[in-house]
Amino acid sequence: MQTNGEGKPGNVVVVGAGMAGLAAAKELADKGYNVVVLEARDRSGGRIWTDFSLDAPVDLGAAWIHGKSKNPIFDLARKSGIKTAPSSYNNSMLIDDNGKKVNGVQQLLNAGRANRILPRLKRLAKRLDKDISVAEAVRSILEESKMSNTEIRFLNRHLIEFQAMNGTSLEEQSLFALIDGPSEYSGGDLVFPEGYAQLFEGMAQGIHIKYREVVSEIKHDDHGVTVVSNKGTYDASAAVITLPIGVLKAGKVRFSPELPNAMLSSIADIKVGLFNKIAMRFEETFWNPDCDMFELVSSRSDFVCQFLNWRKFSKEPILVACFAADTAREWERLSDEETKTRMQALLAKLFGSGASKPTAISITRWGQDEFSLGAYSVVDPGATAAKFDSLGKPVGRLFFAGESTARSNQGTVPGAYLSGKRAAKQIAECSSMKKVSVVS
Repeated sequence: MQTNGEGKPGNVVVVGAGMAGLAAAKELADKGYNVVVLEARDRSGGRIWTDFSLDAPVDLGAAWIHGKSKNPIFDLARKSGIKTAPSSYNNSMLIDDNGKKVNGVQQLLNAGRANRILPRLKRLAKRLDKDISVAEAVRSILEESKMSNTEIRFLNRHLIEFQAMNGTSLEEQSLFALIDGPSEYSGGDLVFPEGYAQLFEGMAQGIHIKYREVVSEIKHDDHGVTVVSNKGTYDASAAVITLPIGVLKAGKVRFSPELPNAMLSSIADIKVGLFNKIAMRFEETFWNPDCDMFELVSSRSDFVCQFLNWRKFSKEPILVACFAADTAREWERLSDEETKTRMQALLAKLFGSGASKPTAISITRWGQDEFSLGAYSVVDPGATAAKFDSLGKPVGRLFFAGESTARSNQGTVPGAYLSGKRAAKQIAECSSMKKVSVVS
């Protein structure tokens, strides 16, 4: 990197070209900083990944904008002229254990009582002095309630949504997080028919991104930062670190000197959820093309699988199976052939004999991906806001960003985006970063 003149903004290395990294890089570049982004993959986006292997764009990582009102991601898409389409969880076809469609009257009759359980969970959370798991809270309420097996299945549908949203089992989810969780945006959900990755085209414009740069060590002191990768060494005034929480937990990047104990404790304590997808292309559409989702209303609350009807948005015969929590971990261990066999059986159960074999398939295994090692951070029982706050605090000339550092938007794309802008602002407000000459 080039030496900066006295009084000019310094050099900054950004580790990671995901949403947080690119948000930070663009903000810093706009302020006149000399920025280089080091990305381990051969693409931008990180856990946002638009795949084209099925001859149509399909998002295998983050896929939705959850609420467009005051949502920075929707604002970014709108300003960039990127097309979005509404996607409603309420426009789901529910299918029971026997493969039969659940009719609307039955849904209303049985879902009503299940829906009343959810406010009771929140009221219970407010009465407790000590956090417990969502699973423990549900057991406590069910002991007081006399519910039929059908009603329990509809309750399970809501519990499955908790697991899908957080990527982990109910035993590992904080009840307190139900009432003090990520900020929610109103205005309905949206998807990107042409892919989430379109956002990065504008964000990356004019940014120097170096791909296949696997960072192994970050050295820092009062004078500057040195980032070591498999391709070279980069000296800078400061660095923005956007490593996923799974990578931080694995210790795949060495910090010298070591990070503060409070941050190390948070990294060790914060759990990582899992959310995987199996995108499938077929010769023809054998499902209802007008539904947004297909869901199994099962007697089991631990089988977390929903199908997104990508045919509705792409006009192509594509279904995307979404697995979360323990189900995702179970299926992630399967080989490609085992996955195809089990998927065929599941499709036959849901859609009957008309279900055909996919002609092409794309499988994610985020838990085994060396550059993510999981999907996103999880608030487990007993986790405190301070744990997440400590991950976002600067350490000398190191500034941290990413969804796990965004307490009010933890686990979300908006959280990653806003954390990147926060890190850039922290650097800009630090006067010592503006007058540092760094020689490579």
